[in-house]
Amino acid sequence: MDILHILNPLAHFSSEAYANFFKKLFETAFNGWLARFFGFTCLFFAYWFWVRREQMARGVAFFIFALIFGYGWILFRIMGVAK
Repeated sequence: MDILHILNPLAHFSSEAYANFFKKLFETAFNGWLARFFGFTCLFFAYWFWVRREQMARGVAFFIFALIFGYGWILFRIMGVAK
């Protein structure tokens, strides 16, 4: 059996179930208290790695993740992924 066939999610789920899963994931992870929690956690790690550990690349990456959690819902609504 081909390894790519095993890793293909559409071989195991229908395309409608796959799309509904990611729609629900985006609605849950980027809206409400969960997004605030992840955003705050990413800001904490951005400070920790950038300032305290002096690892600028990790700090910037976590800061970008915090921006995505903070403004991701707005971007997904503009792109039409979430309604």
